[in-house]
Amino acid sequence: MHLHKKWLSSVFALLLFLTAFPVAVLGETPPATPEEREAGEQVADTVQLSVTGDGGREMYPGTPVEIEAGETAFSVLLKTLGPDQVIYTGSGSTLYVRAIGGLAEFDRGPLSGWMYRVNGEFPPHSAGVHPLAKGDVVEWVYTTDGGGDVGFPLSRTGGEGNNRLREAPESPSSGRDSPSLTPGEKKPESRAAETRQRVPETDRHEEKPGPAREVEAASSDKVEASSLPERDLSQAVADVVGWISAEGSGSDWQALGLFQATGKVPANYLENTARYIEENNGEFRKVTDYERMVLGIRAAGGDPSDIGGYNLIEKIYNNERMTLQGSNGVIFALIALDSARDPVPEDALWTREKLLNWLLENQNGDGSWALVAGSRGDVDITAMALAALAPYDGAAVDQAKQKGFRWLSSQQTENGGFLSWGVENSESASQVIIALTANRMDPKAGAFTQPGGNVLQNLLSYQQKDGGFAHTATEGSNDMASEQALLALTSYRNHLAGKPGIYDLSDIHTSPGEEEKPDPTPPAPKPTPAPEPPEGGKTESPQPGGEGGKPGSSRTLSNHQIPGMGGGPPESIGFLRTPVFHSGSSAIPSILKGAGIGDVSGKPTQNPTKEDSGEEQITEQTLASSTPVQGVPDSPQSASSPHRGYVMILLGVLFAFVGAGFYLYERRRSWQ
Repeated sequence: MHLHKKWLSSVFALLLFLTAFPVAVLGETPPATPEEREAGEQVADTVQLSVTGDGGREMYPGTPVEIEAGETAFSVLLKTLGPDQVIYTGSGSTLYVRAIGGLAEFDRGPLSGWMYRVNGEFPPHSAGVHPLAKGDVVEWVYTTDGGGDVGFPLSRTGGEGNNRLREAPESPSSGRDSPSLTPGEKKPESRAAETRQRVPETDRHEEKPGPAREVEAASSDKVEASSLPERDLSQAVADVVGWISAEGSGSDWQALGLFQATGKVPANYLENTARYIEENNGEFRKVTDYERMVLGIRAAGGDPSDIGGYNLIEKIYNNERMTLQGSNGVIFALIALDSARDPVPEDALWTREKLLNWLLENQNGDGSWALVAGSRGDVDITAMALAALAPYDGAAVDQAKQKGFRWLSSQQTENGGFLSWGVENSESASQVIIALTANRMDPKAGAFTQPGGNVLQNLLSYQQKDGGFAHTATEGSNDMASEQALLALTSYRNHLAGKPGIYDLSDIHTSPGEEEKPDPTPPAPKPTPAPEPPEGGKTESPQPGGEGGKPGSSRTLSNHQIPGMGGGPPESIGFLRTPVFHSGSSAIPSILKGAGIGDVSGKPTQNPTKEDSGEEQITEQTLASSTPVQGVPDSPQSASSPHRGYVMILLGVLFAFVGAGFYLYERRRSWQ
């Protein structure tokens, strides 16, 4: 009997072992063939993402990142680094990246900012609409030279794309025949003339203009009402007003354009703007934010010298960062201050005289102006400078305007349009029209007419069937192009009617547009206001002109930003503005390596907090950690077939031990 049990136990143990071992071995499924993998489980698609700061500093090493359907060059950046590391404004085709890892636009000069490449190429559109495919190599790079130092093809900069730093154009506020300084201020004619003479012509770019075409300003009492363009002007204005009202972002530029075109402003504009200012304690990084908001607030019947408890006028003439954005800050300072002849104290950091002299001194020898003084001239910047000079006269001013318009005339293409950064676009045409009409000149005059038509006809050719305007001939309607076109068409309409320019808001006091609240100035803010972020993180304040655009908006463009900068569309320096999001983080995420302005110590030397939240929809993120993350963690996956094989082997061994135990137990009993 005992012998029988002994053999029974032995057989049982042997069977368990022999059964479990083969199962364990067979449980390890051989690798699937490519065909089987394609038909079975799907392997996640990946792209390689890297972020390189100024001077070639590696902030985020090239690392594979999984992507899902619909991912863009921007979404993969935001998803990987996190919302506390990327400051951006706008969305979709208007998205613009202002800062990454604490390193922001303008931190390294007027031509500095972020751009992006995909597979070695700089896409001509915003990163917010650039789709990604498996295997793409996405690089975000910081430029200090408008793209020249990172291989950006400057011959085609000007497209609405990449992260272009281009702000919506702004022009002078008044077409007064002899606009003078604010009463009580000394006319800067003599000093301006002296300063101008001190500017060495050799330091300026001397370009030979095209065929000489006479450019003369029409006298103020002889404004010739030229016939309307082929397309009915009133209908064109009505159509773009309809598009902006339905699709617009409610920016400062839209408030100004809609007021000048219809006498109305977006609902709740003043309320949202005041709240936006309060939430930021009246502090914005860019002077163009203040300048843009001043125009929008005035158009809505508000008082920019007392909005949300802050004086935006004083924030302009005492601004220590006036030239941070190059010529834009100075240009729009004059435009904003002259919009209602604001008095400027003699001891101000930037008096009208100083602003005017700066502009005259920094005109290139060929008559153009550039974003960075002394650089090659740009159509948009030149047109905006001429608009800012419109209210002034004097020998030096008149000479500067004459040279400027001659240069603009020489830059016109055969189509009647203009190029900015190498690309013909509607915004440049709009800026030229605003400059001409501000100075009482006819856009349909011979000096601005080519075989393909005049500049006004060229602008109208960009209007789409939906009423909006496109940036280039091959694109669809967008906010910035439409806002600038509305300003230009309204400016031309005012010119024909003998009315003041679009930036002349001196007759507006406290009569808000139809949907505006009567009281434009909210009560003074508490010492420590508790901001109440707008819905979705966006404010409904004006957003059009990049720098100083609508409050809470994220595109801070100053009428002329550099194409490709910010991975976004042209943010016109000073006009674009999209709601801004402030995440409130103060530490550099560890995912970034030596993030931006900071270093490995984790302390950024400069923090882009509260940057012009007006234009760009900024997800403000300040980063401060120094530990680089070498890769993106893989998403959890279910156990693979090799893992199952190991489990079966362990079970087999376990069964063998159990069987052996039975055998030893029976044998021991037999010994007893």
